[in-house]
Amino acid sequence: MPEYSDIHWLSNADYAKAVGQFRLQLNGVLQPFNIYGLNVFMPGAIEEIVKLAEDLGLRVRGIDKAISLEIIRGKH
Repeated sequence: MPEYSDIHWLSNADYAKAVGQFRLQLNGVLQPFNIYGLNVFMPGAIEEIVKLAEDLGLRVRGIDKAISLEIIRGKH
């Protein structure tokens, strides 16, 4: 198992702020879907995208983390 002591980790407050800013930006990216009445699905989609981004962040830092969806079709 690799050592993680040399990886820079944000404080909990800074991490929460960064994730919050990311969520707000995703809101803007997904805004066009409102035109098609899909806004009811946006909060769930945003949460899944945030989770995938967090998984990717861990993976590119050498942590063996699967990048996968939580939502199972038909069970969301």
